[in-house]
Amino acid sequence: RSTTGVTVLACKPAGGGLITAPRPEMILEPDMLLIVLGTQEQLRALAAMAGDSTTHMHRSGANN
Repeated sequence: RSTTGVTVLACKPAGGGLITAPRPEMILEPDMLLIVLGTQEQLRALAAMAGDSTTHMHRSGANN
């Protein structure tokens, strides 16, 4: 959160189970699914950090 401002609500490692409220020290792995909360700018910053052009973002909320 301190780098992008995004809050990670849950994550799911490839082949693993859903982890809710992951701790800040959790190390993200390739192909890990993230469920996050943030502004469009914050989500773009996260996608840029991931460096993955296949990043898929689904918008949900009052400002759609």
